Amino acid sequence: MAQYYLFVHFKERSTPDGEQVYFSISRDGLHWEAVNNGDPVLWAYYGTKGVRDFTIVRNPLTGRFYIVATDLSIAYGVRVYRKEFWKQVGTHGSTCLSVWESEDLVH
Repeated sequence: MAQYYLFVHFKERSTPDGEQVYFSISRDGLHWEAVNNGDPVLWAYYGTKGVRDFTIVRNPLTGRFYIVATDLSIAYGVRVYRKEFWKQVGTHGSTCLSVWESEDLVH
């Protein structure tokens, strides 16, 4: 089985698809290829409906993977806070965590 590096990220742009979950893969960690034709792989539907600050963890007992992200979305209306009071984004911008679960990060 081929092994790859996985890069989980969002795109910094002020459209709703920019603050979703994107995957890129690499065999060497230097040259990256977008997954899913460059479209989001996962979408956030809760809180501010956008995600940032991804973490991938694996349950050592079950082997299942979890992708966890904060829900700060500038595109869905939090933008006014960013322009006026960055502190507001830190204290009121995120309302929940988004969590996705997978056995192999493929399906």
